[in-house]
Amino acid sequence: MLFSALVHRREGQAPVTVAQIAVPEGTTETTQVKALLDGLDIDGAVVTMDAAHTCASTARHLVKDKNADYLMAVKGNREALYAACGRGATGLVWGGQALHVVTETGHGRISTWTTWSTDLTTGDEVGLPYAARLAVIRRDVTDLAG
Repeated sequence: MLFSALVHRREGQAPVTVAQIAVPEGTTETTQVKALLDGLDIDGAVVTMDAAHTCASTARHLVKDKNADYLMAVKGNREALYAACGRGATGLVWGGQALHVVTETGHGRISTWTTWSTDLTTGDEVGLPYAARLAVIRRDVTDLAG
């Protein structure tokens, strides 16, 4: 299995692979983040990743060792982290003003994405070192057929 790092491009341009490693037998991509980024100069970059790589060690490596920022998705695969973020987000969703709402109609449904966010003091509130902001994106879907 191969594990890759991509540079996102402008709309209409394909992403560019900037690093790629083979994942050693008996390990997973999650254990190979440091090896993948080792030869890359990402100083000042914002690194995005899927939820599989969302963990404190990756956050710490990006900020302390690579001088980069991060945007991590939190999902149920990290139960404690998901619960901590949920506790931090409850007041946002139930009592806060939504910062951004997008509605799209297509494929027989209406989809609405609503976004709330708030500053964090240290990141310790959610268990991710150096986290500065917590955002919640909720998607509501309505079938046009009723």
